[in-house]
Amino acid sequence: MDMDQREEIKLDDLRPDIEESSADAAGMEEDENTYLKQKQMVDAFTKTISSRTIARTIIPKLSVLKKALQMQNILFLLEKILDELCNMCYYNSVVSLMAWIIGLLVFFAYPTGMGLIWLHVFHIPRGVFGLFLCFKKLPNVHSLIEEIGEFDEREKEEQWKFEKIANHLKDNFKNYVIKSAKSAQKFLFIYFILSAICAVFDTIGMFIQVIMFGTKDNVYEPIFMIALISVLMATNLSYFLYIGSFVYRIPGKFRKEVLKITMGQGNQLVERVTNSLKKNKNNEEAKNGFRK
Repeated sequence: MDMDQREEIKLDDLRPDIEESSADAAGMEEDENTYLKQKQMVDAFTKTISSRTIARTIIPKLSVLKKALQMQNILFLLEKILDELCNMCYYNSVVSLMAWIIGLLVFFAYPTGMGLIWLHVFHIPRGVFGLFLCFKKLPNVHSLIEEIGEFDEREKEEQWKFEKIANHLKDNFKNYVIKSAKSAQKFLFIYFILSAICAVFDTIGMFIQVIMFGTKDNVYEPIFMIALISVLMATNLSYFLYIGSFVYRIPGKFRKEVLKITMGQGNQLVERVTNSLKKNKNNEEAKNGFRK
């Protein structure tokens, strides 16, 4: 038997092993392709589930988002009201005090014709109260933002959902409204009463000066007093027009409450908000106890 015949015999003996190895390799490749397809399907499914879970956790519900936008609108209106009220109290107080002091100086020069300046003396306490309100009692926007966004150390470490953050800001906002109303309502009521008294006496003084205008004994004094009283009446009118503007600027359900607060009559609102906060707190504690 020569060499060529021996090699053919060996190849015939090895052919089943080679075919079996090729079949095993093809099977392994098919299994690997199947595994890759299954892995891709699992990854896609996991990503879908994760995206939905994250969306449910981060993206708020429509009702909660609506409440958050309403609260943002209220905060914007409150910011404008606080800023305008503070500016109005400041400028009205400065103008009325300066006008009355000028009238007092003219009274010292011409006491016989300027005696009615004392009819408008209530502008002195009104101006003082206005400045005190502006600098000491009326809340500013910076303190409002700091108050409603305050978190304690434990809360800073927690991961909150949007709904919980919105409720936290809403409760802090209500607490701030209560504290501000309790702090300023007495002084706002005094300022409102003084403004009403000043308006009454300014109107009386204007009628008297108009009657005295054009007489032979009084020529220049009534003209000066009419101009002076006009300035004082303008400060009264701006205050009452500002309060009346709430009818058109504030939403209906908040209109009466804001009007009462600006006139120092916010006791019912404070009591109602306090009861609402207590009720929400009790409900939250009950939910937490049920979960435990």
